[in-house]
Amino acid sequence: MRGIYLWSALGLLGLTAAAMAYVLWWQPHYHPVVRVALSDQTVLTVLDNPWTVAADCQAANAHIVESLVGKCADCRIVQNSCERELAPQWRAVLLGQPTPYYVVMTATQHLVVESPTQARTVCRAIADAVRNSQQKPSRCIEP
Repeated sequence: MRGIYLWSALGLLGLTAAAMAYVLWWQPHYHPVVRVALSDQTVLTVLDNPWTVAADCQAANAHIVESLVGKCADCRIVQNSCERELAPQWRAVLLGQPTPYYVVMTATQHLVVESPTQARTVCRAIADAVRNSQQKPSRCIEP
């Protein structure tokens, strides 16, 4: 009788592992990517955790765009998309791998700062502003 329980438990574990593998690897993921250009040639790229439903990804992007445009009058949206596959440099940012970028890291989002002259200053200022205004942990990761 114990053998039946053991085989049932092993079978259930196998099915659970297969379901998790499907969700993590084979189910489509949509990565929110929003790029914003500022008047001083700074470009900010907001990367968020992936969504499994395209509409949820689009809603997340709409929230990001609304938040950015509300705080920045001279911002111009240059990309607002949900990517099925991230470009290698953005994948590296999300995975925490070394990159040539300054990155503001929060609990769920990564904000890449590209600036010809002020990337470090902008990165630190944004990280401080997020930490102070939203009471959320954030930090500036340097290349």
